[in-house]
Amino acid sequence: MTSLTLETIPPALPLNERFSSLRRWYQRTEKTSEAAEARLLSRLAFFSLDGQKTTGNPENSKTIARVGLVDLDGDGKRKINTLSIDQMGNDFIIGRDGLQTSSLSEPMVDAQLGFTAEPQTQVDVQNQHTNIQSPSSTQKCLVMCHGFGAGLGFFYRNYHSLSQVPGWKIYAIDWLGMGRSSRPKFNINAKTVDEAVDEAESFFVDSLEKWREIHKIKKMTLLGHSLGGYLAAVYALKYPERVERLILVSPVGIPENPSPTGEALYRGGQKISSWIVRLWNANITPQLMMRLSGPFGPSLVEWYTSTRFNHLEERDRIDLYDYLFQISSASGSGEYALNRILSPGAYARKPLIRRLKNLKMPTAFIYGMHDWMDYRAGEEARKTMSVPTKLKRISSAGHHLYLDNPPEYDYAIVEEMLEQQPKFTALHHRDIVTYMTTKFSNSPSSRPSTPSYVGSPSPNDITVGYKVYVDVNKDAKDHNEARRAEILSVRNNNGHTEYYVHFMEFNKRLDEWVSINRIDFSREIERPSSKKRAKGGLRETDSSSPNHNGNRTPIPVSKKRKISSLDDPFTPQSEDADVDASPGTPTPAVFSKEQEIEKLRHSGSMTQSFSEISRVKNLERIHIGKYDVETWYFSPFPAEFANASVVYICEFCLYHFISEQQLKRHLQKCTVLHPPGNEIYRQGDLSFFEIDGHKQKTYCRNLCLLSKLFLDHKTLYYDVDPFLFYIMCKRDNKGCHIIGYFSKEKESGEGYNLACILTLPQYQRQGYGRLLISFSYELSKKEGKIGSPEKPLSDLGLLSYRAYWTEIVVELLLEVKDANEDITIEDISSRTSVSQSDILQTLQTLGAVKPYKGQQIILLSEGLVAAYERSKRKNKRKIDENCLQWTPPQFTSNQLRYI
Repeated sequence: MTSLTLETIPPALPLNERFSSLRRWYQRTEKTSEAAEARLLSRLAFFSLDGQKTTGNPENSKTIARVGLVDLDGDGKRKINTLSIDQMGNDFIIGRDGLQTSSLSEPMVDAQLGFTAEPQTQVDVQNQHTNIQSPSSTQKCLVMCHGFGAGLGFFYRNYHSLSQVPGWKIYAIDWLGMGRSSRPKFNINAKTVDEAVDEAESFFVDSLEKWREIHKIKKMTLLGHSLGGYLAAVYALKYPERVERLILVSPVGIPENPSPTGEALYRGGQKISSWIVRLWNANITPQLMMRLSGPFGPSLVEWYTSTRFNHLEERDRIDLYDYLFQISSASGSGEYALNRILSPGAYARKPLIRRLKNLKMPTAFIYGMHDWMDYRAGEEARKTMSVPTKLKRISSAGHHLYLDNPPEYDYAIVEEMLEQQPKFTALHHRDIVTYMTTKFSNSPSSRPSTPSYVGSPSPNDITVGYKVYVDVNKDAKDHNEARRAEILSVRNNNGHTEYYVHFMEFNKRLDEWVSINRIDFSREIERPSSKKRAKGGLRETDSSSPNHNGNRTPIPVSKKRKISSLDDPFTPQSEDADVDASPGTPTPAVFSKEQEIEKLRHSGSMTQSFSEISRVKNLERIHIGKYDVETWYFSPFPAEFANASVVYICEFCLYHFISEQQLKRHLQKCTVLHPPGNEIYRQGDLSFFEIDGHKQKTYCRNLCLLSKLFLDHKTLYYDVDPFLFYIMCKRDNKGCHIIGYFSKEKESGEGYNLACILTLPQYQRQGYGRLLISFSYELSKKEGKIGSPEKPLSDLGLLSYRAYWTEIVVELLLEVKDANEDITIEDISSRTSVSQSDILQTLQTLGAVKPYKGQQIILLSEGLVAAYERSKRKNKRKIDENCLQWTPPQFTSNQLRYI
């Protein structure tokens, strides 16, 4: 076959060009597949194919990358596509004494071997076999294996970094039947599930062993991602003498299926739809569906890559999209092993958790911070293993962590490689790390957070900034349920040292003081990095930056509700809406509004300034009415209250006391039985009181101090004059007991009808949050105004509001449908007092806005209507407008002068 260069092959078709999807589908050949792979790999300045270098490859460079097919049996039926990167000369030289004879900091290194932003030109793309070159006796080998549906091209941003480690030869392969490897027919003849799994595993594992024999690799460091990680582990179990170290990157198939009946479940524990299970069991793979889509197949791949990899540069996205389409459109083969190895929900039919204990080599587990693969499965597996293990997590990364955060991912892999070269002195190890760090700072991605790993520090070494594993159960005598936490503060309590910890990736409301006995010193402990130390000696916690799949920071199910998408749009995950925009509090210059909103949308807390992050909760528990309530966040109570085990609060006037005796004396004199305002609503045992912050400063300030204990984001405590407070109470023969409240500005230039809202914890998940929201809109209707809550909303507040908006909008649309009337967004807004933007966003979230004949229409799906009907049957309590006795207050300019 004649050679073809990129000068004669046009670049990948642009995404938005007319008929580009049809052309890509029609023109797909083996040649276009080779070209797509070469476009990605030619970003390496030292990329070559069979010795023919790119124009960007300097003549004096001794590092070279080749790609081609390796024939396993000599008959051409089984070929494995292979990339090899060799250090051919003295770019890096390791002498007999282990010393480095050329400097890593030479400018020529980056200039000659650097990662280039654009693909090189004149790269020969030929369908041929590679010239097999075995590693030298002094070289170590890293073999990289991709995951399901991917190929070696997916690692294109990592090869340069990994190839710069002295004394290493880098290989990357496409699994047999995947990528650009040959596609033999995949047949399983086994009769039982276990036999089918073994046969499917052998299809890949035995071909990898044959490939190793051809390359005469005695021992290798084996790296596998996702399904490739599963297969790498199986290979290491079958051929332990051939694997020196195992690196499992977001591996699939470790945990047991959580369903005792073997039911198909998603990772969150939700049941998988029956039609998905049927497709899975019928072995209908995503690649098969793409191929069956014909000319629409490229559009499906384009949608996936543009959504999942939208953080990449446009040129990278286009080339990655074209590469993924080319390898996915090849005839099906290895992809059909998916349902043999994994059950629906991606749980292994023979989970690795049962088998990893038999591994004979050091093993590293690496996950993304926002990975849909649960890192806790790796933690559980480590407990069963007798070999050295470690677990690392890459910040700002999801499942494809090598593309989401290449610098930090590369750094973690390089650390694993360097650990296998004992001849390196600490000085040379440091030089390489310094070089890598310098290179990261100039790379297309942001500089990584340098991971820190420690052995076994003593209890006296633990201080602020350390990350440790802490028992969740306060009475735990072993460490069966420990979670990773960061130490924010240390104190001496009656001669005993206590640590204030923040559980990583969980809401700050779970922060607490723990004793030394609850820290697990047998597990990995991470030292603080000095560059991350914040003012006052407290480190900022690893913020949960948004991932590319849109996942939110979880709240543990055992203590708080989990934040998830609205599977049932009428059932908010929380009935309490803790939303506040803290009017009058400017955002610090170092925290832009865009960054703040992005953080608030995706984190479990609502902190609006970095100084709030490091504040330690000062009260452990309050007693109000007949309830003892654990607090969640810091609140600026007087200093003398910080040492009290319980703070006692009068539920009628909200005065706070340091002892129960003080509260009893107060109650003997306190004659207040309801909030100090006008009762404007009464229905059954429920009442609402309106309070003017200017007239009742003390009560409103006490209310703000109380609410701050449960609202992380609230920064307004004393400036209550510009606000009206609406207190919801439950009445009995002893008085009116506060349930929750919301506040609103007396004069809002933005049209907000609510500033801050809270349901006290003892009344949450009883529907009171929805009543507070509904009441705020009833007031707006009385005023004849369109209202909206102050933005940004908290995560729980957004869920509660969206559930309320969904219910009232769907209810109105069904009424209009029954009356056979037409209605517009403006009509919906005027009849519900909900702003048009909130209505439109809700409809878009529900997928109810559809294009039709050049215009947009509202279309309610059957599932949405069914969910609404289920919600109606719950017999929720509602606000009765006839019970509202209220005239909108009017304020003169003189009364509003303080705003």
